[in-house]
Amino acid sequence: MRSLKAVGLGTAVALSALIVCASGADAADRPSTRSETKFSLTGKATGQTIVDVAQDGHVGPGDYVVFTEDLLDSNGNKVGSDSAVCTIITEAAGGEAQCTFTFSSNAGDITAQSASSGILTNEPKTFDAAVTGGTKDFVGVRGSIHGSTDSPTQVKLDFDLFY
Repeated sequence: MRSLKAVGLGTAVALSALIVCASGADAADRPSTRSETKFSLTGKATGQTIVDVAQDGHVGPGDYVVFTEDLLDSNGNKVGSDSAVCTIITEAAGGEAQCTFTFSSNAGDITAQSASSGILTNEPKTFDAAVTGGTKDFVGVRGSIHGSTDSPTQVKLDFDLFY
């Protein structure tokens, strides 16, 4: 089967970054002016499932991939986890997909969304996801996450977040 782990790993890394960013502050404690935080995390794959909705033995439009990952800081410590669901839109250009991500930690969840190209190939990938919201310490968060695969099972996630 074709590997989609690169996209999922990106999600995991993103969540870890958000956890570090929150630093345990409540949303009410944050300043009213826009505050920006940049950081990087690594997503390490822990699971991947490809769901063949039509059960026709062919990965195509409407099928989806589910990823899970551990989020690691720069010292390799686990700071959270992430999960992603990527729905295949077309097989053209190595596969186009619409992906939604949830990065989880004790501080709360961060959600993100992206369009991803080449998802049905084993080639190195990059993606950019829009941060769409969060819970607990991440209420009101916005920004972007840039992901790039380091290996088939690992992705570097660069977070650029603001409140």
